Amino acid sequence: MFHSKNPIVFLIAILWSLTASAIDLPGTLLDAVTKDPITGARVVATTTGIEIETVTDGSGVFALDLPDPPPQSMRLKITANGYQKLDLNLTDLAHTNLLSLQAHPVFSGEVEVTGLRAKVGETPVTVTNVGRDEIEREYWAQDVPMFLSPVPGFYAYNDSGNGIGYSYFFLRSFDMRRTAVSLNGVPLNDAHSHGLFFIDLADFLATTEDVQVQRGVGTTLYGGSAIGGGVTGVIYRGDEYRMAVTGGLGIGRTLMEHLIEVARDSGFHSMIARIEASGDASLSLHRACGFDLVGVERQVGRKFGRWLDMAVMQLML
Repeated sequence: MFHSKNPIVFLIAILWSLTASAIDLPGTLLDAVTKDPITGARVVATTTGIEIETVTDGSGVFALDLPDPPPQSMRLKITANGYQKLDLNLTDLAHTNLLSLQAHPVFSGEVEVTGLRAKVGETPVTVTNVGRDEIEREYWAQDVPMFLSPVPGFYAYNDSGNGIGYSYFFLRSFDMRRTAVSLNGVPLNDAHSHGLFFIDLADFLATTEDVQVQRGVGTTLYGGSAIGGGVTGVIYRGDEYRMAVTGGLGIGRTLMEHLIEVARDSGFHSMIARIEASGDASLSLHRACGFDLVGVERQVGRKFGRWLDMAVMQLML
């Protein structure tokens, strides 16, 4: 999701060169944030009875041979996947060599994935709902099975005896390999063994809105092996945990802007980031958020048998 207050702008550098009988219109299509060329974009010069078309190459370069002089009504149209269309009159090009194109939104809104949840009195299955209020009251970082142990028909135990670590449960006397566990309708069970290691879901309930325990098959969404029932969770939708699903740079930029805001409110004078020097995506994100490159630390990191440089970027708050 792209917000209007932070438009992503794409620059098209257009250079006119004149020949005796035609106008050669070359150009380069670049991503203004990453500076990468946009390849495969469709470039069309069109008017009544005339349509001259080409595509950008691997370097983002294109060229059009136009009539001299070009008709007053001739327009330049450029389209590329993920970007907003450019549509302008060719006569405008004589006055500028720098044109802007806003990115076309990939997502038009938030995407929420949900599964079928049982409703008391409607779905033919016995249900226990554990809401957010009860989670906040009873949850102290124990594993999910230990937290749900008071639910009727639900038996849980833990290897360490302290409620944290390797925890297991039975539902209607069936072990958890015969129970479907999901979050927002997305299965969490292992595809091969159908088991689940809650130790891999650290602090799982801290970001969960509610948990529903369904005893018995109830619906066919569980799959044939989930004869014990189902445990379904929904992500907590409080403002401190909510985040829009975005394409491209949205998530990283949202987090970075919030971090910068927190740093300013906390009275910090500057922020310093050290980024692996070949990490173009991270470098571009920091530049877009106002960071400047202030230096490079040579061969201070090592990974996969090779030495790595670190780029140092700074933002004055």
